[in-house]
Amino acid sequence: FSADLRVDLSGLPMRGLLTYLPDYPALDLRSGEVGAKGHVVLRSSDAPGPAIEYHGDASIARFNLVEKSSGRPFLAWARVDVGGIAYAATPDRIAIRSIDIKQPVARVEISPSGKLNLTTTSNLVAATPHTTQAQATARKTASTLPPVKVGVVKVDGGSMQFADFSIQPNFQAKVDALRGRISNISTAPGTISQVDLSGHVINRYSPVTIKGSANL
Repeated sequence: FSADLRVDLSGLPMRGLLTYLPDYPALDLRSGEVGAKGHVVLRSSDAPGPAIEYHGDASIARFNLVEKSSGRPFLAWARVDVGGIAYAATPDRIAIRSIDIKQPVARVEISPSGKLNLTTTSNLVAATPHTTQAQATARKTASTLPPVKVGVVKVDGGSMQFADFSIQPNFQAKVDALRGRISNISTAPGTISQVDLSGHVINRYSPVTIKGSANL
């Protein structure tokens, strides 16, 4: 079977796609609507090249992800627009030119080793019962991540509960009116991303800047 298709869709509920998404047992997807516009190529097993390719754009609106154990918000946003997607399957790889995030809400923690909790859910998976099945799921999720590269992530109108445990003394605060960018994100070992975010704490007269580099 092979096909060469143009795709144009909007308003597709994400909960209907859970079977195809990575399984994070400690997280619950409450809502989200997917849109996409691009070019899909499907190749038969005896044809050269990746089995599936997608080139185009995508969006996710009204996204809400929470922690199952506490019900606390983990990540949410009004809308995300993903531009310049180049995806291939078998073997898997993803490259993205830009991601624009509108009105995100997040709880962000930097561990003592400099890792962001938004890019690894190992702490949340570990909070579930230590059964053989849970541990196998965690190993499977980590081992099946494809190579991913993102040029830049832009943030506008965000709210973030931020904690940095990599510095002394530790810093914790709620940051509102968050805006800025994170560039050069990749799953390749040793990749250093550049972070340049700003907002305010308590009110607009208490500005805060999050700037530097991190291994995301």
